[in-house]
Amino acid sequence: MQYANNNQVEDFLQSNGAVIQDFSGKSLEMKYPLKSENNLKKFLENKSSIKRQIEEIKNKLKFSKIICKFDFGNHQPSLELQKHLIQFQEDIFDEINVQMIKDDFDDFKEVHDYAINNTKKPISTLIDSNLNPALLSEINLHLAENTPANTRWLYHKFDSYMDRFRFISTSMEELGIDFYLTGCNKRYGGKSEFRDIDVSTICKGYFGFKGCCLDYRPANKDRKKGQKGFAPNMDYFEEKSYEWESTKNNNYRDNRLRDFIKLDKVNPIKKEIEVRQKVKRLFQNLGTLSP
Repeated sequence: MQYANNNQVEDFLQSNGAVIQDFSGKSLEMKYPLKSENNLKKFLENKSSIKRQIEEIKNKLKFSKIICKFDFGNHQPSLELQKHLIQFQEDIFDEINVQMIKDDFDDFKEVHDYAINNTKKPISTLIDSNLNPALLSEINLHLAENTPANTRWLYHKFDSYMDRFRFISTSMEELGIDFYLTGCNKRYGGKSEFRDIDVSTICKGYFGFKGCCLDYRPANKDRKKGQKGFAPNMDYFEEKSYEWESTKNNNYRDNRLRDFIKLDKVNPIKKEIEVRQKVKRLFQNLGTLSP
């Protein structure tokens, strides 16, 4: 499955409803930047308006599940504020996101316990995939004793953290926890023949993630005009090859919606990989990477 993100919501709102899709049965992850204590407190104060916005999104776009993710940047919120965020979600979202901030495992355990004891909705955990293996083992033991509804992992390049991804895949399968990858790039990257292969195809087909969510990146501002704008070219997902290609920018928002629908349908089982030789070679190459 493919999680929708802020892009699908913005495309609908900024097109005055021209770009619309019935997302029944689909899930949405809303990303909120809370990179300072002041921003976080203002976010909490705006609870009523955010609740109205989420209700409107669900009513108009028909999402079956809406969850959230916080981008704290270099900010380390206090335990008190982290617990406030748990209660904040209880009244708005369909699932409680318990997020481990950097490598602060002690705070994560306390906030997770707080959510278990003080909320009634399903709880998911969000953890960085680049943590050291010893800490990942500790987290694995904690999740075994306090099983979440699912767990999401923050994306990093597969080649650089192959041991982590293999550990996550194996441990989540053993625990029977549905696991997803969020903050994903579109492309595998690098300068090799594989650079344009879709990351979600790799995460689902090779590592066994249940689905993923592309990173939400607001449009860059035009330095001269001080306005947001789109680049002259745009990406599109090619179903025949499971690769991202580039073309002249035309109906960008419509195209992004089509890409979401195509990505959500991709089921990279063995027989589908076999007929896409470049993807097949990449999977074989990943198997040679150590450890």
